[in-house]
Amino acid sequence: MKRGAVFESEEPQKRRRQPQISCDSCRKKKLKCDRGDPCSSCIIRGLVCAGQPAPEQKALRSSPVAPVAPAPSAAIDDSILGRLRRLERAVFGSAAPAGASSDHTLAAPGQEMDDRHSPPSETRRAVVDNERQQTAKYLDSTFTRHGTCATTSHDRVGYRIATVNQFPKTPPSATPGLTPTDDANAALSAWLMTRDEAFKLLDDFMNNPFHLLPVIHGPSMKSTIDAFYASLDQGIDPNPAHAALILAIAATSAFFYSGYSDVAQIFASVDEATQTSMAWFRSAVGVLEQSQPSNPACLEEVQARAILAYLVYNFQGCSARFRFLHTCSIAAAREISLHLTDSPNAEHQPDEATREMKRRLWWHIVATDWMLGLMGGPIDGTYNIHPSHFVVNHPRNINDSEPELSSPSLSHPPTTATVLTCFLQRIHLAEISRAIIDARTGSPDLEPTNPERVARLDSLFAAAFSSFPPFLHPTGAIPAEAPPHFSLQRDVVLLGYHSRRARLHRPFLLHTSPTTANQSSRATCLSSARVVLSIATRLLQSSNAAREPAQTYVARAISRRMGCVIGHMFMACTILALNAGSAGGEDTHAEVADACRALASAGEESVVAARLVRHLVGVLRRYRVEGVDDVEVVPTAPEVSHDAGRKRKEDESDVDLSGMVDEPDFGLDGLWEGILGDNSMAYGWDQVFAGLDTYCGPT
Repeated sequence: MKRGAVFESEEPQKRRRQPQISCDSCRKKKLKCDRGDPCSSCIIRGLVCAGQPAPEQKALRSSPVAPVAPAPSAAIDDSILGRLRRLERAVFGSAAPAGASSDHTLAAPGQEMDDRHSPPSETRRAVVDNERQQTAKYLDSTFTRHGTCATTSHDRVGYRIATVNQFPKTPPSATPGLTPTDDANAALSAWLMTRDEAFKLLDDFMNNPFHLLPVIHGPSMKSTIDAFYASLDQGIDPNPAHAALILAIAATSAFFYSGYSDVAQIFASVDEATQTSMAWFRSAVGVLEQSQPSNPACLEEVQARAILAYLVYNFQGCSARFRFLHTCSIAAAREISLHLTDSPNAEHQPDEATREMKRRLWWHIVATDWMLGLMGGPIDGTYNIHPSHFVVNHPRNINDSEPELSSPSLSHPPTTATVLTCFLQRIHLAEISRAIIDARTGSPDLEPTNPERVARLDSLFAAAFSSFPPFLHPTGAIPAEAPPHFSLQRDVVLLGYHSRRARLHRPFLLHTSPTTANQSSRATCLSSARVVLSIATRLLQSSNAAREPAQTYVARAISRRMGCVIGHMFMACTILALNAGSAGGEDTHAEVADACRALASAGEESVVAARLVRHLVGVLRRYRVEGVDDVEVVPTAPEVSHDAGRKRKEDESDVDLSGMVDEPDFGLDGLWEGILGDNSMAYGWDQVFAGLDTYCGPT
């Protein structure tokens, strides 16, 4: 009876079977039939295609009166699309991909028929394609972003916390602040300040005017410091990037320590602050390099690398190490997709304050990159970041208060002085620099010499100066509501503008052709060089003045260590020195001699200035410039507070102090020797400037 019941139940199932839509051959071989007449499978195999429904049956099934209700299909499609949207949110975050909202629109009920013969709709295809693209990007990032290196005990960093005055006193062969070791395979160990000292150094970094580097959000950084020290208290390995950022900020504050800042009680003297700064710098670089293979990049790493590059530029000049650290900043920024901060397809949408800091950090790196391409040296005429390869809005002209940072629509007009005013002008200068680089045709090392082209490029500077609000002009009154030390930041911006304008017209300086265009460019070059010389000399002379109350002195003393001031001043001196040796250049003797004295005085504390002034004085004496015979030139830099570092063994660290003090002179001694011994003056002046340019760098 049971067998009979089962047999009887099979008959209704056969009668309820769906109509045949594939041919007999495909059904037998279990192949996918395209339902053509004949189908492609039978055509390829040379078989007779049979078993397809008659044409009128096909039309009947595809007609609007087919017995398939549209509502269930629409409901099913809506359910599938809803699941896709939830899957996107779970995998890629809350931000919907571009175009997703429009792609998810359902068709009219009449078009939702279950038609298996017609191709899928454009709407559904766009949804599927977008889902596949997002999945492909996710898999790409899984493959390219996350390394397979395992963290070993050797990769971990040992952090030792103590007050700065309790750091171990190491022998002369090492730098204070680091424990000497002869074991090359030993784990990295770094000495850090206490939590309270870290907060004081952070406040000093945020409040001092020695940089145009507003890339740190104070409240967020304080939370980072708290989390870092809390991890150490709990015995948990902290994020190495957080340690590197704390060390970078502390090293920068210590390097610009003047004795009158808020961190005066941390260091016993300026010498101790400088030596500790060098130790923290090396520790920060070591932490980043050792942790890089096993730790994914993060925002704090990019901030640390950018600050370290800036610090190297100020105590070493535009050296090979500075260019290397700058390149590392670019690579780290791309690792965290900083170049896609404002892309509609960005994977993560942080809060507005964090996004604004990302914009500032990215544009700081971009501006540095573009301006480096116009400062000579091995990368002259080139840049690494193309404007079409990033989607990042300009930072807003706001102050660093929480209400302004959190309001995405707020941005003050250019006529309002804020903490970002000079930073935005630096970005504008970088865009002009990139335009000048792009105007070079044929070869990146050939500067534009066509008078008409140079005139068009010079109009960019003229337009920028005309758009300056009154308080950005050299003699303009600074508003009362302007941030502290705005005057110093304005001087730094003006140095950058006039220095690069002088460089644009420099090829015409030594031309003997009396054409009107050449004379105009020559006059512009000399005028801009004099502006640079005037600003830089005033900064250095005020820095050499007798010590004043802290409020005034701090803003001035740091100019002696600002690499941009010294570099731009040196270039202006070379231009005016060459003009002093030409006919009618006697009027420049006094101003060049005064500038040379100020530069030589700065050499007592600045290694870069001490190295540059040696070459400059030789040129001035060659042209018998009056007033430079009494200039005392520092032969080397032993008097600078870097003696201990210079005596270190070269194999102890690839980022040692000796390399920071005694960089190779790039052949400049021999270069000047050839100039001074060549009375015919047939030497290529472009080669002279190419050698000098290696000392200059970004604003």
